[in-house]
Amino acid sequence: MCHHNEFELIEEVSRTHYSILYKARRRGNNQLVFLRHFPSSLYPNSEIEDFDYQTKLQFSFDHPNLQKLIDLEVTTEGLWLVLEFLEGSTLEEWLVGPKIGVAGSVQIAQGITRAVGYLHKLAIVHCNLSPSSIYLCEGLPGKIAGFGYARGRGCDADLAGQGLPVRRYEVPPNARAPEQLNGSLNEISPATDVYALGTILYQLINWTNEFSTSQVLEISQTRLSIGERKSLSLPAGCPPRLAAICSKCLQVSPQHRYADANALAEDLASALAIDELLGGNTQFDSC
Repeated sequence: MCHHNEFELIEEVSRTHYSILYKARRRGNNQLVFLRHFPSSLYPNSEIEDFDYQTKLQFSFDHPNLQKLIDLEVTTEGLWLVLEFLEGSTLEEWLVGPKIGVAGSVQIAQGITRAVGYLHKLAIVHCNLSPSSIYLCEGLPGKIAGFGYARGRGCDADLAGQGLPVRRYEVPPNARAPEQLNGSLNEISPATDVYALGTILYQLINWTNEFSTSQVLEISQTRLSIGERKSLSLPAGCPPRLAAICSKCLQVSPQHRYADANALAEDLASALAIDELLGGNTQFDSC
């Protein structure tokens, strides 16, 4: 068990309505880490304890594209997470920079999707995927962070079966899927992450960080079957197969999307093999 006082806070990286992320250094060996603090003033003690247990799911992760949870501590001040330090920029930051082309964009999406597929094999749904939770690092298509809303596949019984208490589910701030926004929480499944991956793929293809909540709500109120979505605006020359993949991810009904991220990754791999997608050039910051 760590003690957050073992770390020297270097700077505040970001702040949300429920947590503060710091860049920190461990005293003694100068190890750089991210230190995320969930103040007790924002959560009752019972919720902090449940959040502690649910966050421990991250200890089971062993994948190069998933940020590692090093340690955690629950104190009277709240919950402290010690996380692997990532030097790369977030995808959100990349999307306001120079465009890298369709091939590079699909390579990033494929790497992220495979990592989410690993989670789905562990019966875990991330529930909060967005460009701000993805870091681009040298040699890797991306590293996924932000596991505070992860939950067992389909229903909370999966967590209970592992002996883990279940925190009351809240819609995360980066929620993308219609079933989250419409309050249909019993429909949360791997297909929920697939919808979020679809919005990320859409943003990568268009090279934009715009996919607002209002757009998601508008889509969620439109009942369209597979292949009938007309509202997607993709760049001229975008391969039809890639447009079809994006459209399938963004179906309103979870049953009409890919069953999980592994099925999506297979289609993205096929799309990358198409000649018209070849020739992209991607460079990553060091991580």
